[in-house]
Amino acid sequence: MPELTWNIGQVEAQAKRWKEMTAVLSNDAERVAWLIDQISFLSASHMQLQQVCKAHADALVCVINKADGVEQVQLIQMQAIAERLEVLERKS
Repeated sequence: MPELTWNIGQVEAQAKRWKEMTAVLSNDAERVAWLIDQISFLSASHMQLQQVCKAHADALVCVINKADGVEQVQLIQMQAIAERLEVLERKS
């Protein structure tokens, strides 16, 4: 599973750098090229976050399915025990 490399402090620092950079670039071509790089980076970060979330969601679904299976097994076992108790009571 990919690890997230961002925290809120890094995001705020990057936003500050972006604001500073827009003031430094002298023409529209430079701004557009720089903006494309930033958007590409953000898109890659977003895809990374989606992968992490999907991995966690898939794991959660798996755990829930296993829990449902365990519950079904326990219900069957309880029913079998109840049936055995009924048989024992009838014999008594």
